[in-house]
Amino acid sequence: MNGMRLIVVLVVIAVAQVGCFEPLKEVKGRSAIEQQVTSVAIERAINMLEIPPDKFNDTYKIKVTGLAGTDKEWVQACLQRRLHAEGIRVDQSDNEDLSVMEAIVTYAGSDLEMMIFGVPLFIPGIPAALGDVSVLKWETQHGRAKIGLCLWSPEEELLFCIKDKKARVKFMNHTYLTFIGPFIYTDIEGFK
Repeated sequence: MNGMRLIVVLVVIAVAQVGCFEPLKEVKGRSAIEQQVTSVAIERAINMLEIPPDKFNDTYKIKVTGLAGTDKEWVQACLQRRLHAEGIRVDQSDNEDLSVMEAIVTYAGSDLEMMIFGVPLFIPGIPAALGDVSVLKWETQHGRAKIGLCLWSPEEELLFCIKDKKARVKFMNHTYLTFIGPFIYTDIEGFK
């Protein structure tokens, strides 16, 4: 009798899932969530830097160094905002007599983790999946950044460096029975 109940429950779940279909969404380029978790991680890493105001009593140029694909303009904007808040002057002219504050971006990007408990739908011969029929679908986007700061004299002599800081941001999206949800969890303040 118990075996028959289990079979009935499994059949009901299977029938319910047949009516639930989520087509695959393909994003060209960087998605808004990927951009947001990356930009917040960069901003947090810069805000965590221990900048001693007593060591910065001049006007500085900003230089950003990072791997290909690093959003150097955003790093520079966040650093300029942080320095302005600390009362440190920044000049972006081509003045050769200014010391250079170099933001060294070891990494800044995001990773996507996906887990599905269900059945992905595909048709042989088609290069992409059509979507899935799932009991549970879990996507987590982690934004990560590691940024340090070095100060160089106008003669390109290294004066000192500030220890790298790492920041991580999480965005989670859960969906149940293919269409119930999404349930979103994030540590991004004011996320909308």
